[in-house]
Amino acid sequence: MAEETKQHKNEKLGEVVSTKMAKTIVVAVSRRVPHPLYKRIVTKRKKFYAHDEEGVEAEAAVDDEDSAVDGGVVGDVRASRCQSEAALV
Repeated sequence: MAEETKQHKNEKLGEVVSTKMAKTIVVAVSRRVPHPLYKRIVTKRKKFYAHDEEGVEAEAAVDDEDSAVDGGVVGDVRASRCQSEAALV
């Protein structure tokens, strides 16, 4: 009964903020959490750098929804790979 379990990568769904770098896009991931003291719902935003092998003009544009999948270190600041919404469907 040696079943192979597929390890799930950490996938973050967010909005493309910048495509100005070569083979790198910036994805902003927003999440809504309660404030620790006041308990009001606030929106927190974190930016991730994702590797885009095809280049920015091929797929991603600013304000598109895109996902960044952890895939090991690609460069100095990139630790995710770009995966477009069309590939997820």
